[in-house]
Amino acid sequence: MKLQTRAFIRLAFVNLLLGLSAFLLAAAAEPLGLDARLAALRYPAMHFLTVGWLTQLIVGVAIWLFPLPPQSGAVWATPSGWIGMGLLNGGLVLRLLGEVGPAFGGSAWAGLALMLSALAQAIAAWLFVALLWPRLRPPRPRPPAAS
Repeated sequence: MKLQTRAFIRLAFVNLLLGLSAFLLAAAAEPLGLDARLAALRYPAMHFLTVGWLTQLIVGVAIWLFPLPPQSGAVWATPSGWIGMGLLNGGLVLRLLGEVGPAFGGSAWAGLALMLSALAQAIAAWLFVALLWPRLRPPRPRPPAAS
């Protein structure tokens, strides 16, 4: 398994753990007498689970299952995967800051953080499409059976 595939899948599991931990903290904050503002973690937790875990797991497995053709000449493929991974995870952090920031008094920059998060993740999605598109090719024609 190639390094980029392993990195995508490992980061997917990190996002799974972060999302579940944030969701647990948000749900347990009020019953345990913690700061009620921690309930604001629910929405970023769902984003960590759906975008961070599922999307990265799917892209990592797709890179593994659909290798580049030997003569593709796609020298941009590996860098676009790393850049997309960075933008996706950076967007997740910005989403967390933008969603939780207003609960803790950071509303002045929250809108900007959410806008940059959406932009980073949209660019990452386009990079993932560009990364995977040349890997999807029709099956090779089978030679006719000898009779």
